[in-house]
Amino acid sequence: MQGPVKDIVIDPEMLDITVPAATAFSHHVKDGHTAIAYVLDGQGHFGKRQDASFKDAPDEFFGPETIVLYEREGDSVTVTASREPVRFLLLTGRPLNEPVAWQGPIVMNTQAELKLAFEEYKNGTFIK
Repeated sequence: MQGPVKDIVIDPEMLDITVPAATAFSHHVKDGHTAIAYVLDGQGHFGKRQDASFKDAPDEFFGPETIVLYEREGDSVTVTASREPVRFLLLTGRPLNEPVAWQGPIVMNTQAELKLAFEEYKNGTFIK
């Protein structure tokens, strides 16, 4: 069965992951893709590798409502839970490499497109 969405050029992947306390999870990221993790609950170390102890660098541990951007393309992501489980969303995909113009809830590619989008919003024609 095929759904209605076609031509998804970024080849996205979205995982909802829970890592039990004091354990690690690794996930391969496809070559050419980047990844972000959004922490929902708990605390963990988000990195390529984790040292054997949890006493190192508390700023390397991230908690709820934190987004971790993995700037290296491809390779793998490893997350190690602290003394409590950590739950996070892992999103990967091929970068678009397009310009971004952003204001409030609207994201476009140029300031001109952004201006037009707000005009359409005010006129009630933004959603087509």
